[in-house]
Amino acid sequence: TSIVDAINTVSDDALSRKIDVTTAPAAIVDGEKKFLDQLQKLHDSTPRDLDMYEFSLNEAIASTSDSIDLANEDLGFRTQALTNRAHKEQKEVDAVNAAESKGHAATGADQSEAEAKAASTEAVQPARKPPTLYRPGEKPDTQQ
Repeated sequence: TSIVDAINTVSDDALSRKIDVTTAPAAIVDGEKKFLDQLQKLHDSTPRDLDMYEFSLNEAIASTSDSIDLANEDLGFRTQALTNRAHKEQKEVDAVNAAESKGHAATGADQSEAEAKAASTEAVQPARKPPTLYRPGEKPDTQQ
């Protein structure tokens, strides 16, 4: 499943970079069909310990089938879908960044006041003694 997902990720990346991948889908489909046949044979043989990994096997079969369908899609349509998704994600990131910058600008004065107040209270408070495991009145052996 991880390998099939990685193949799809690399294909999507190549398409978004406008790299010519016209020969890749055929090679991907051929390899994945062989892999899917092997997975299906394994599932159909119903080994004794199938219940231990049946979920993973079913996920691998589904992922491989989806990848074959994805590789058979029109590359132009797939490239356009990837481009649209990238633009949408960029708009969302820009909106979040704009909202955060507005929030920081509004609270900037409040933060500086809070920092000044914290600094003034630190100056007034005496320095704390370091923590110790000795009981009150007890001293280390070297000082007694």
